[in-house]
Amino acid sequence: MTTANPAATQSKQHGYIRLGHPETTLVAGEHYLAIAPTTDMTGLRYPDLLIAFNVNPAAYYQRNAYVISEQGKPPDFVLEIASPGTRGADNTGKRRDYAELGITEYWRFDEIHRPRSPYPRLAADRLTGRFGGDVIGYPSMLG
Repeated sequence: MTTANPAATQSKQHGYIRLGHPETTLVAGEHYLAIAPTTDMTGLRYPDLLIAFNVNPAAYYQRNAYVISEQGKPPDFVLEIASPGTRGADNTGKRRDYAELGITEYWRFDEIHRPRSPYPRLAADRLTGRFGGDVIGYPSMLG
């Protein structure tokens, strides 16, 4: 188990951009996200990517999870990459769940976008604890 945060600490020569202060910025994904520690994985979300500023990355890697009660705040940004099997959930259930968790920026990318699909290839929402208005463009946290 590692306590490093490679995505936030790689140098520009390796093609990564530094986001925030490496010791307190988490850029990660594929681990569960929960309000409090739990052993019941039912209904938990596993974001493809999350970014959180002013948190403890080591705690994330120790637990293999982002636990809001331990970090003191929800992630600042979540990205889901759609697949044919997750497209509907990414645009409805996950959007609702992330809003309820207090995540303010939720982005969805659909690389296999179909021209007649009701879902855009790239969509972003500024969430306010309920379904927020769609915001297309860069998330506020990234400038």
